[in-house]
Amino acid sequence: METSELQAQIDICQVKIQAILESILPKSFNIQVKQYTWAIGKAPYIHILFSPNEYEINRVKGQYPQVVSLYLNVGDMELQVSHHGGLGGRNINVKPSSTIYYCENVKVPFRTPQKNEKNVMSAIEKFATNYLKIMKENKFRLMYTEYVDYSFLDKL
Repeated sequence: METSELQAQIDICQVKIQAILESILPKSFNIQVKQYTWAIGKAPYIHILFSPNEYEINRVKGQYPQVVSLYLNVGDMELQVSHHGGLGGRNINVKPSSTIYYCENVKVPFRTPQKNEKNVMSAIEKFATNYLKIMKENKFRLMYTEYVDYSFLDKL
């Protein structure tokens, strides 16, 4: 695939992903769908990140409350969970059931889709829906209540 064709495909995917997330997630959410390039030789990719708001915990860039993230390598349509130094991924933080730990993680279900646009977009939609479902199921155990107003969960 030519560079200009790949860039056009990335631009189209970026717009589609943004529209999917905006249709599922509450309006107050921090939704980031950005293009990046790898440090060494791979095709550009789209980083997909969302969280209930834009508050940066301890003023650490990208460390948002209940943030989850994915990345899409548009060249081969490979969608994966993304981890950036412990930020994002597929876990939300909840209060622990014992006093031994500061927090526990609950995984948002994610299954790697087949490498075509239709299945990838469907997987992104399902991931966002599952994220809200997991948050609602764990509403009374969610952390960061001092930074996030979780009242949007009552409307789901």
